[in-house]
Amino acid sequence: MMVVGSDYAPCSEQGYPPVHPATLDNGVEVIFRECPGSATVACGAFVQVSTIRESTLTAGIRQVIQLMLVGPPPVVGGSPQTQQPVGINLEGATTRDYVEVIAQCLPEDLPAALALLRRRVFEAQFTPYQFQIARQRLRHSLAVRRQILTSLSLDTLVRRLYPAQPGSWPLTGSFAAVGAMRLEQVQQFYEQHFLPNATVIVVTGPLTREQVLTPVKEMFEMLLPGDVNCQPPLFSAQTNLPKNWRAAIRGSSNSIVVMGGRGPTLSDSGYPAAAVLAAVLGSGMGSRLYQSLRSEHTLAYSIDAGLTPSQACSYAYVLATCSAANLDAVQQLIDDQLQDICRHGPSAQQLGRAQRYLQGSFALNQQSSRDLAHYLGMFSVCGDTQGIMIHQRFPQLVAAVTRQDVQEACREIFAAPAVIILQGTGQHQVLHRAKQWRLSGVTAVN
Repeated sequence: MMVVGSDYAPCSEQGYPPVHPATLDNGVEVIFRECPGSATVACGAFVQVSTIRESTLTAGIRQVIQLMLVGPPPVVGGSPQTQQPVGINLEGATTRDYVEVIAQCLPEDLPAALALLRRRVFEAQFTPYQFQIARQRLRHSLAVRRQILTSLSLDTLVRRLYPAQPGSWPLTGSFAAVGAMRLEQVQQFYEQHFLPNATVIVVTGPLTREQVLTPVKEMFEMLLPGDVNCQPPLFSAQTNLPKNWRAAIRGSSNSIVVMGGRGPTLSDSGYPAAAVLAAVLGSGMGSRLYQSLRSEHTLAYSIDAGLTPSQACSYAYVLATCSAANLDAVQQLIDDQLQDICRHGPSAQQLGRAQRYLQGSFALNQQSSRDLAHYLGMFSVCGDTQGIMIHQRFPQLVAAVTRQDVQEACREIFAAPAVIILQGTGQHQVLHRAKQWRLSGVTAVN
């Protein structure tokens, strides 16, 4: 038996097909939406295991599992234990709220892709070889992230915004945690948290509802549910932050300025306004930061603004990379833009441009089955019971945002932002491992 909920069809005003949600008896949530503009099918599993289920000693364990789930199949007796069907592409991602595995295939290969998804996500038996490869890849990611200014600064920003909150550590963990990780520990975590009743299955592509829901039911309905930890995230109180956190980065000729604050989650009423605010600030050549830092003053190399509506550590940010000599000027110009929006809001022209940018991006994502599956899964997991409805109504929610809404969102997020400054020293030095130390009140990262 399968219980099917009401279809979500607010996007029909833009000509988008409705979303068909369903729940299997064992608790597996199923979401299907037709994607007639795509030639391929995407089926994804979104396991709702948050970073708060880790600890500082096990941070990165979810990423190791994800790397093994999408990596080569285990080798037994010199040959792969199971052959991956030809023409099926498997990829994955890890966020603070879930682990994502997506398979892409031709429509006629959907049953094989669903079978592959079931084996990889729910029936995995990790071998020592798989574990060593995944752990080595994670160590490499750790080393690389420590050398990328954007990644390092955003990891630092989250820890500053949520100093005492579980889950605020970097997704890749630390060298110490990854080095101490053991296969038995990983297998136990996998068996405890990768459960069918903690998973959303999303299928999108040029198929009908009947062509999808029947094979999905046959493939997943017999999986046994488990004991899901439904404890909600515990939020630490916002603390008064020092004005700046500055670090010297050896081996980099570039510098970066990041300003950020705690942001709304997907289910918060202020999410659409915060999304529009991010577009006003840093999306495209017409954004306020681009105009100020590139067109008028030519001070910045790259500019970005973003909103990460995680249930664990939701935040919004603006950033710019520049030379060390221009750090103070760039910081001041960013602060001027934020404070101007806090006082006056965006102009009508800036608001309209940002709204069209978001609506255009949303429309483009509807043409790709892979992108559509990703965003449906993300909204479903991060938006609680309202996630799919918010996704379907996103163009209308963005259109309803006013200048006053954007102004209020800027006040709530950026009135007193956390500031992260990473200053490149220009000295060349090969990174063998990441170390941190403090010297004369300035943190240097090497």
